[in-house]
Amino acid sequence: MSKLLALLTLAGAAMAAPIVYVTNFSDPAAFGTVNLGTGVYTTIGSTDVGEITNGPGGGVFGFRENGDWVSVNRSNGATTLIGPSGIAVDEPTRLADGTVYATDLSHNLYTVNTATGATTLVGSTGFTNPAGGLYFVILLGGETDTLYAIAASVNAGDFSPIDHARLFRLNRLTGSATFVADVGNDAITCGLLLSGTEYIFDAFGGISSLDLATGALAPLFDLSASVGGFHGVAAAPEPAGIVLSGLGLLALGLTRLRQR
Repeated sequence: MSKLLALLTLAGAAMAAPIVYVTNFSDPAAFGTVNLGTGVYTTIGSTDVGEITNGPGGGVFGFRENGDWVSVNRSNGATTLIGPSGIAVDEPTRLADGTVYATDLSHNLYTVNTATGATTLVGSTGFTNPAGGLYFVILLGGETDTLYAIAASVNAGDFSPIDHARLFRLNRLTGSATFVADVGNDAITCGLLLSGTEYIFDAFGGISSLDLATGALAPLFDLSASVGGFHGVAAAPEPAGIVLSGLGLLALGLTRLRQR
């Protein structure tokens, strides 16, 4: 009986872990889910967007390369046009209050009207491309109302680092960036704060947790063999609460049976 209860506890822990939708850099992009408790990747289909985020109702949305804002069918990855954003989108994210932000290739910060796709300029983040190089600005959202970003610059020719990755906090009213800490991974492509943990995904299929106070990373999973590299991430709905309640009742029932 004790072994069964232990298995139920482990199963409950796995179900309690966040599930995320992810895309990779293929064309079309592979679309699937990752269980952040087990590291298991499950393929769903393919999609014509790489940059994905959450939107109204917790659904999955994204931007095509031409800037079109689309909804993504979570069952197969198919997209439906909502409207043009009017910018060349570099990175989107959604915060807990429902606001969706995006940056453009000049590293300006915008809010996104999720009903139409139209964007409104907030302001410049202050990041500028170095001579002969490119800056990458990764927005970090999720279950928080604080907007973070990871920024790094590389040589345009061979993508070797110029400025190593650093964590910043962005002013939601002006777009200006405030330095927080150095981050020891120059290949980060997306991230989300879920269940109190900042999960970071990189271009080589790695998943780590990030300390938002110190910038320290703790490696969690290597999915390079199954995903290749992560392009975008969005949170999945959490039906786990109902399942966990059922498991708890079952465990309670088994315990009472044992006590008879």
